[in-house]
Amino acid sequence: MNQKHKIDEALVKRFANGDMKAFDSIYSIFNHKLQKFIFSLVKSAPETEDLVHEVFVKVWENKEKLKSYSSFSSYLFSIAYNTTISFLRVKAKNSRYIEYVKSIQ
Repeated sequence: MNQKHKIDEALVKRFANGDMKAFDSIYSIFNHKLQKFIFSLVKSAPETEDLVHEVFVKVWENKEKLKSYSSFSSYLFSIAYNTTISFLRVKAKNSRYIEYVKSIQ
């Protein structure tokens, strides 16, 4: 186990116990990586920003569950992926509906 992983694990433990400074550190460490990952899927900066914030809100709301995750990075990116895919599904569904409405006018 490298030193960075140990630091992340310690941060995650502090965060799981409600430490806001640990959350701020986690946000600083992962924000840019999540931005790049989500942008590669949605190709829109404003939507990327909204999704990154949504991911961190979900992580905050479920912080008590973090104690059972051995790899915080994997957990975080799974939430990011699932959140982004759900967003894209809704967007595609709405787009199809708009096209349908336009076609019947």
